[in-house]
Amino acid sequence: MRIHQQAFAFLLLFSLFILACKGNNNQTPKGIVAKDTMAFVLLDIHLAEAGARTITNTPINETVVSYYQFIEKKYHISDATFKQSMQYYTAHPEIMAEIYAKITEEMSKKEAEIQHRP
Repeated sequence: MRIHQQAFAFLLLFSLFILACKGNNNQTPKGIVAKDTMAFVLLDIHLAEAGARTITNTPINETVVSYYQFIEKKYHISDATFKQSMQYYTAHPEIMAEIYAKITEEMSKKEAEIQHRP
């Protein structure tokens, strides 16, 4: 539970930081993962990395690599497409802020689900 709180706090702070940078580019170029999909891809990556850290102290290991491969298959994207999308969204912080706002929202939902389990 503590890891979820730390991840949530990190995502919230990161979102606030990114929100400080504003812009108006709303079109996603061809070959870039759609903004809403990217939010769920990054959410799954953050959850996979957090889960792997609870198993071992090594942040990148075979488990994380297999999680990355699973996530790429789940969303039908290649590693190259993911990297290109990350470069695009990193260069457009206003859109990245929207993505992390969505991630924060989804993490809050997941946290509420966990807290309300019997």
